Amino acid sequence: MHRLARQWEALLPYVEKPGRYVGGEPHAVTKTLDQIKVHVGIVFPDIYEIGMSHNGIRILYELINRHDDSYAERVFAPWHDMASLLKQRELPLLTLESRTPLKKLDLVGFSLQTELNYSNIPYLLDLAQIPLFADQRRNYDPIIAAGGPTMCNPEPVADFFDFILIGDAEEAIEEMLQIFRDIPSRQRRLEALAQLRGFYVPQIHNHAARIQRNESIPFAERIKRRWVSDLNPANYPETPLVPVIKTVHDRVSVEVMRGCTQGCRYCQAGYFYRPAREMAVQDILKLAKKGIDATGVDELGLLSLSTADYSQVEPLTRAINQQFKQDKISISLPSLRADALSVKLADQAGEVRRSGFTFAPEAGSERLRRVINKNISDAEMLEAARIAFSKGWNLIKLYIMINLPTETRTDIKSIITLTENILGIAPKSGRPKRVHVSIGTFVPKPFTPFQWEPFRELAELEDHLRYLQENLIHRQTKLKWHEPKEAFIECVLSRGDRSVAKAIYNYYKNGHCFDSFSEHFNFAGWMRAFEESAVDPMPFIREQPMDKLLPWDFIHIGLAKNYLAKERQRAYAGVGVSDCKWGDCHHCGIPGNYKDIKLAPKVDRLDELIDTKPLENQAGNAIDPNTFTTLVLTYTKQGKLRWLGQRDMANLIERGLKQALKQNGLYLKYSQGYSPHAKLSFSPALPVGVASGYEQVQFHVLGELPEFIADKLLVQLHDFLPEELSAIEIHEKAVGENISKPCQSRFRLRQIGDELSVEQAVVVNSVGKRATQLASHKDQGDCSASLLENFILYNQNPLDVEFTLKWNSSQGAPPRVGQFLTQELGCPEIWSAIFALEKQPPMAAVAPLAKLSGAADVEAARTHHLAL
Repeated sequence: MHRLARQWEALLPYVEKPGRYVGGEPHAVTKTLDQIKVHVGIVFPDIYEIGMSHNGIRILYELINRHDDSYAERVFAPWHDMASLLKQRELPLLTLESRTPLKKLDLVGFSLQTELNYSNIPYLLDLAQIPLFADQRRNYDPIIAAGGPTMCNPEPVADFFDFILIGDAEEAIEEMLQIFRDIPSRQRRLEALAQLRGFYVPQIHNHAARIQRNESIPFAERIKRRWVSDLNPANYPETPLVPVIKTVHDRVSVEVMRGCTQGCRYCQAGYFYRPAREMAVQDILKLAKKGIDATGVDELGLLSLSTADYSQVEPLTRAINQQFKQDKISISLPSLRADALSVKLADQAGEVRRSGFTFAPEAGSERLRRVINKNISDAEMLEAARIAFSKGWNLIKLYIMINLPTETRTDIKSIITLTENILGIAPKSGRPKRVHVSIGTFVPKPFTPFQWEPFRELAELEDHLRYLQENLIHRQTKLKWHEPKEAFIECVLSRGDRSVAKAIYNYYKNGHCFDSFSEHFNFAGWMRAFEESAVDPMPFIREQPMDKLLPWDFIHIGLAKNYLAKERQRAYAGVGVSDCKWGDCHHCGIPGNYKDIKLAPKVDRLDELIDTKPLENQAGNAIDPNTFTTLVLTYTKQGKLRWLGQRDMANLIERGLKQALKQNGLYLKYSQGYSPHAKLSFSPALPVGVASGYEQVQFHVLGELPEFIADKLLVQLHDFLPEELSAIEIHEKAVGENISKPCQSRFRLRQIGDELSVEQAVVVNSVGKRATQLASHKDQGDCSASLLENFILYNQNPLDVEFTLKWNSSQGAPPRVGQFLTQELGCPEIWSAIFALEKQPPMAAVAPLAKLSGAADVEAARTHHLAL
């Protein structure tokens, strides 16, 4: 471990969630740096839990790392506590895999998914010790790039970036890497990138100044969006990264379709990602199966802008239900319409956990839905809700927007009426049925028919919210909302010009970031930043003249501007348009005539797609689900993984067991009931920061086990688990063995580091005196907790002690080792900054039974793993 990595790890005792910064995930890529020609940092400008949930990051990681001479590493935004420590210690932001400073990379690429992450751009560049603005960077600085859906209008952040990719990355990444390989000069790389389709280099392309002069950009000079012609399964990872802590969406995700042609007039993504391109059902199933087998997750997400519009959606959901029914996999269909078909699809997919069914009517009234081209009637929604209730969903979630064009108070009242009507059809028997209403504020976005629309007065929007708060008060309803002020700023950031970058910088300089977290969003701070930057936000939220060039008009995403204008006219007339995917071309500007729309091949024989076998043993006999063997796994937790909490560590172990067992045709035993879970029992939880040479988990495996299976499972667990979470033994549970309530545990406490501050030296001296006192009393009678079995002092300076805590397992939970350190030894609350604590193996370990594996084989496997 190099010096910077050690200094980073020394900060972990002081932060709220150290697991965000440890890395070492299963399937993470490691490479020898001296063999790398192009070193890339993929930056997601939000915390680990959100960034690791994003499918685009996984694709970029796969595309770059498949080349031996290219290395992509991940970077997430450190939370305030870690950022403060980095600045205090003058340490740079590092990559997660190799702990390389970002300022030493060739390329640092930001994935921008929401405008409310813009304040995190200067935040991260500053932490990385990289000049914030492109015109300040020198030849030895990395090239800073951006991509993502918000780059429909890159102007508000263009000053921060050396280049910006507009559109899909799959093919563009290959061309970019080749330029970095062939051209060593920073400036010449940018000049070469500027010649490629989809690459916007602000300091070379002088489009912004021409737009400001209302000077039209000739079509040949516009930046043309990149898009891939089809969804190639080879571009997706077969062994996705497995997070080491719980993430927002902890699942294997498969993109079933990119692009949407429903024509919802408020939806920027629907226009930006045209044309519609679908993946074949058999490719979806293969990616899903490989991902689930490789990760041990229990949820599969089928991603698209509108999964119900996937042309083979019914055979797909039937196939998924059959493919994964014995794996206890919950299927997530996050983008469904508010209609009966969506309920049918969700039911067919065999969702294991039915916490709530989400409808997104977007508007409360049918009239307003016709304006936005959301073609769903109240009657259709009520029928869908009725079916959902009858299928076992007890909660209906509604997502509705305010601030839509032509909206009136009558439309707001319709939200209440719709909610009450859904409750009115709910069955009166059984569990109570509920409706949760989530209110968002519509933001007019570039490249939509509403890009010219005004953002209403905040006072009017807040009045609408108050009306809903006062009238949507049924005890079975719940109202949630996003503050309109957040949407106001989002509107400025999405429709602004180059001048807005100064306000973003000043907002950050005044101490603000992480605007995507409502508690950190600061509207007054934004208004102050606009004032300090001499930027008036009001022109960006007013209605935009139809004949004026907009800041993003130098970009061509494929749509004709006059088509968007016609759609705006249809909106005000309440005239809908049909989904062009089925052959009715509306001449939006994409070449059309059905040439670019790629539908999945029709499924004729469903059984040919399914790769599954019934639960059976090696002899080919069906497994009785009531027959199982109880096993105990012993493993160690060392190094940086001691910073994982018990739940995160247990989640990794469970996933490792699932994938190892499945490779051998074995399955964990699950609980019964509506939300089944694997039946695992762990040894008592240790505090975060405590290493262990002896942790155990008890689990149940269905059916009879083949001989020598323990050795195979150990090797497969070793291949899956991070290096510092090592499986060392598996044995059949002995009679009377109870790993969750051991009678005693041994620990060893050592002082770490020779360079102590004055305050730390005082603490160590005090703890050393107390340790000497405990060691000198054989019965430890002066220990108030009366839980000390033994205390051995190996060394007082630097401190090195061993002690054993005991308890009567019939009298409740075991004692807290952290309490013992602070109350009995006098350690500070953040003891892990000075001392290393490790749980020791017991004097006599349980020997594995010969039924599972020969003793010599187990010992060889254990020795092999310890050596590794």
